Amino acid sequence: KQWYQRRVRGEVVKNFMISLMSSQPFYANKVVERAVQKLSVVGPTGEVVIHHSNLDILQFISTNMPAHLKFVQQKLAQHFPHKTRSLAEHRAYISNILHFTERVPSFFNDVIVTIVERLIKIDVDVG
Repeated sequence: KQWYQRRVRGEVVKNFMISLMSSQPFYANKVVERAVQKLSVVGPTGEVVIHHSNLDILQFISTNMPAHLKFVQQKLAQHFPHKTRSLAEHRAYISNILHFTERVPSFFNDVIVTIVERLIKIDVDVG
């Protein structure tokens, strides 16, 4: 029951955000910020959760609002989890942004570069 309620709530929020951006493009930056922040959230038992509603929002922006493409790229890099965050959060974020590249292939190279750079930085800092 809780899973269903969260899913329905996610769909309602997604539809609201897309309607908001369609009528008021000014809010797109705030919506991108919110959607990207949620990509590292893990499930209650620490499992990776694919945040389809947030990915739908980012896909909508990327395909319908090309002026915001650079902003989406910047936010994806900026919100990569810090090295002190849990492994589960890193896995969730990486899984979500890789799913995003399946939806918007033009981001694939930038996302892979970001993942590799951040993981190397974490490895160097820990080592």
